[in-house]
Amino acid sequence: MCTFHHSYQKLYNCLIIYINHVIDFTNNFKLHKSGELFFFIILLLKIILFILYIMTYILEVQRFDDLGHINYPHWNGKFDHVGYINKIFKSKQFACDYYDHYNPHMRLLNAHNNYCSDWDPETKLRYIVREYFDEFLKIPPFQ
Repeated sequence: MCTFHHSYQKLYNCLIIYINHVIDFTNNFKLHKSGELFFFIILLLKIILFILYIMTYILEVQRFDDLGHINYPHWNGKFDHVGYINKIFKSKQFACDYYDHYNPHMRLLNAHNNYCSDWDPETKLRYIVREYFDEFLKIPPFQ
């Protein structure tokens, strides 16, 4: 079995479902050539829209709390979710470039190849590139 990034896995699964629907549809109704062509054009447009939809990214904001696991023993880790920046990016690299532009005092966001910044000693915030799944984007963009 091939291993995919989860975005590509979703695309692959969607394509398989559409292909099965096309096969069932054409077998059941025996469409003439122009009808099949129209159906495949609609299918192609849906696939393109799906690709454009899943290939967007956002920046998650987390706050560092070195005493979080002591003050809140039921928590795991040292970072608390704050929200998402109200800006959508077409690629992970665009999100990294955006962060790097507005935070020149910090190491590059993808310095460790994990799409996660270091936490800022002044604000105690870190930023992580996430795939966009219709989350509420409440935090204003960098100015």
